[in-house]
Amino acid sequence: MKLINSCSRRALKWRFSRKLRNSDRCYISQNCLGGRFYELEGRRYTSPTVGLWFRSSDFIEFCRNLDENLRAKISFDSAETERLGYPVGRLKEIRIYFQHYSSFDAAVAAWRKRAARVSLKNVLIVMTDRDGFSAEIASEFDKLNYPRKILFSHDPAAMGPNTIYIPGYEGDGCVGDLYGAYHKLNAASVWPQLFKILAS
Repeated sequence: MKLINSCSRRALKWRFSRKLRNSDRCYISQNCLGGRFYELEGRRYTSPTVGLWFRSSDFIEFCRNLDENLRAKISFDSAETERLGYPVGRLKEIRIYFQHYSSFDAAVAAWRKRAARVSLKNVLIVMTDRDGFSAEIASEFDKLNYPRKILFSHDPAAMGPNTIYIPGYEGDGCVGDLYGAYHKLNAASVWPQLFKILAS
């Protein structure tokens, strides 16, 4: 199984680097998965949403007013930071969980540098059905006014041109860690739809 997954990862990297190497997409992602897309394409980060995650409702709110939120000040959430053991910030009422940063200052410095690279006309919203996801959140996702967006779902009955079903998580209530299990994106049932959205 490990060998199969390894081969699938290599094949996926080849597909990204060959088919999407001239990409100018800006991945605004709910979690680390957007960072994986940049890595597969071999591009520098043009988005601040790397190495962190949002709860679903906060991510929707962040995307609703993206331009304003990218310029807003991020304050330190000491209580959440102490509870979780890694930096947490607040952008107005939106919590940002900087899980893969060593300090709040380092997280904010990286955020500011990458936020300055965002091209709003090239934004692609990336979301997964975890961390507080619900039918209401799905409806709000559909209403987000972006021509390119992806919702990865564990539910084979999930509908919508922007929803991609990821097999193997049907009993889990949500998709798993797709940053680590990114070989699943190379599945025959996933890649064609994913590429169609990414290449649009």
